[in-house]
Amino acid sequence: MKRVAFLLTAAVMLAACDTATAPRSMQSSVDDSRLPAELRAAYLEDANRLALRDLLANGFSEVPIPEDAVQPYYNALVLV
Repeated sequence: MKRVAFLLTAAVMLAACDTATAPRSMQSSVDDSRLPAELRAAYLEDANRLALRDLLANGFSEVPIPEDAVQPYYNALVLV
């Protein structure tokens, strides 16, 4: 019984990893093709700001924002 509970818990945890801040290797891709260009640009700008806040909170003082740091936030905004 413990083994079944463990496997069920592990499956639930793996399913929960497909969130905006999960590692890129564990995320599914987000389709933004139906977003209007203006909204896509606004989300990308917001995602840049959120990524910058996250990097600054982790001790970076000067930050060139890499695209892979912005993408999770952009994906989350697209899904709203």
